[in-house]
Amino acid sequence: MDSPETFTQTLESLIDSGVLRNSSSSRILKSGEIIFHSQDPASSFFCVKTGKIKLVYYANDGQVAHQDLVRAGQCFGEISLVNGTHRSSAIAATTSQLFEISSQAVLEQLHQNSDLAIIFITELIERLQSTRSLLGLRCLNSARTRVLEYLRNLEISSGNTYQLDISFREVAEQLGLSPEALSRTLRDLQTEGIIHRNYRTITFL
Repeated sequence: MDSPETFTQTLESLIDSGVLRNSSSSRILKSGEIIFHSQDPASSFFCVKTGKIKLVYYANDGQVAHQDLVRAGQCFGEISLVNGTHRSSAIAATTSQLFEISSQAVLEQLHQNSDLAIIFITELIERLQSTRSLLGLRCLNSARTRVLEYLRNLEISSGNTYQLDISFREVAEQLGLSPEALSRTLRDLQTEGIIHRNYRTITFL
């Protein structure tokens, strides 16, 4: 049986069918290209077709407080549905293709289709839980514990071997570590016989 469509897939289907065609546009972004800044007016909702988008959240003093990655098949810009101002900056982490959709058009679809609204809420909850988990890891003092727990969470969903789909620099950013600290910790875990690492492939032993 076919898997149910994600929220992004459903919106893409509505674009293809013409329902959202006049309220949407496709964008190709180069790595490093800025989509919007924190505090910019928010009037669009975004779906990632290919590539990855980095969301950067800042503290009041301007320091980076948290970073999140939005992957292909996911969406972002949901704050535009309830508030007129973005709370983060959005930057293309790789060459990416986006669908940009009018927030008003997305709201209308959510009001008209309760099944679509449930899919949307479910995906938002899953992202919130993932973000809370990462923020919890960043509160741990030990780099070794942060990395080990991060990898164990990956192992739970993917067996003993996991192929990272992001760079080690991006993993380090998510965990609040320097790339050097992450590399040193991974090397120590491999020396201890806890994991085996072949570039981005991590295997628990």
